[in-house]
Amino acid sequence: CILYAFVQTYILKKIKKKKKVEELQNQNKQLENEIRIEKMKSNDSELDRRQSVTTLHNRMFQKLLDAKDTSEEKISMLQARVRELETALMSDERIEGLDQPSSVRSDEHISDNYAQQIRELKQTIKLLELENSTLKQAKHQNIVEIASPPFLLTYFCLSTTNETPFFFL
Repeated sequence: CILYAFVQTYILKKIKKKKKVEELQNQNKQLENEIRIEKMKSNDSELDRRQSVTTLHNRMFQKLLDAKDTSEEKISMLQARVRELETALMSDERIEGLDQPSSVRSDEHISDNYAQQIRELKQTIKLLELENSTLKQAKHQNIVEIASPPFLLTYFCLSTTNETPFFFL
């Protein structure tokens, strides 16, 4: 009888331990699954972050190229306008035979206006050429220039690493 009771308690303890081991194994599997899910989420978020940084770099580089093209177009248009005004100024200066004082004053006023416009356009061309050369330098240095109001330039440094991009004035 005592032996029977001893065997019975031994078997019950063994069954309880077996259930506890199975319970711990189930918990272990559940935790491993949760870890696997977290790793997948982490990898996905890292991939999304890299893609967004790449997209940002591509957009900023495209803006740099667009700004460069735009400034070159403006320079060409302004140079053409300067040539037109210089031609008009020269033709006005060549007009001879005007004896009326009011016509002479009017022509002088027109010539002064043309000369002023030419000076302003040449100054604008110089500023645009400076901006264009800055854009070209920024392109070679992997820096994107964001054009703000005249004479205020902000630079955005494109990092080839995974660091946070930075701005400087």
